[in-house]
Amino acid sequence: HLRIGRLLQRLYGIPGASREWMYLAFVDQLNRGAALVVDNKERVDLAQINLEAAKKTCSQAAFAPASRFLKVGIQMLDTVNGWANHYDLQLDLQSSLAEVMYCVGDMDACLDNCHQVMKHART
Repeated sequence: HLRIGRLLQRLYGIPGASREWMYLAFVDQLNRGAALVVDNKERVDLAQINLEAAKKTCSQAAFAPASRFLKVGIQMLDTVNGWANHYDLQLDLQSSLAEVMYCVGDMDACLDNCHQVMKHART
């Protein structure tokens, strides 16, 4: 899956390609192979890509896929100490997940993410 995702990611830059579906397809494939990603920079890049994918799906009110993208992004940053090393990205992922959980009516998950944000918030 990781190899397929990387190939689709390279193809995403080809002019004339159906960009929206291809973007989500390569992110999905990368996520399926995320356990194989060991390079810290690639893990951070994958977190950023997942945030972008979540924003695309949220704009279409597709909250279930958005939550999956956000959770993978958070997992990627958990291994590189995201709050300390990538604060802005971690904050975007966590607060976006809280918003998505609110939209789907999962108040417990929403509050858990809000608590994470408040716990690590900079003043």
